[in-house]
Amino acid sequence: MRLGRRDWIATVFVVVGVVVYLVWLFDVALPGLSSGRAVTLAVLATGVAASASAVVPSFVQLLHGSKLYLVVTSVIGAVALVAGIIAIVNRSEGMLAVLVVATAVLWIIATVRHTRMSAGSRLAAAGR
Repeated sequence: MRLGRRDWIATVFVVVGVVVYLVWLFDVALPGLSSGRAVTLAVLATGVAASASAVVPSFVQLLHGSKLYLVVTSVIGAVALVAGIIAIVNRSEGMLAVLVVATAVLWIIATVRHTRMSAGSRLAAAGR
């Protein structure tokens, strides 16, 4: 498995978000991240940054790609966003967990897709 630069950046963002969540979950004090709202905002921010960094190579090409991929990832992204909003408004730890899981699932789906696309490109180039 070979990750591109953008996928590595997205991976770092997702790992940071998950680590922040886990540290908070296990009551380890982090400056500025002691409340569920602050953690939710951090996870939302890292998730958005990961998503923005991993869109390859452009949003226009994403729209012209696999419709199933676009629908599935859009639904999961909407679930993440709604869960994040509910977690902030209602201080819901359950919705924060949903946000973290949805973010991780989106990262997994995108990384696997990008890896397969990259492998297909390498195989096509080798066959020339």
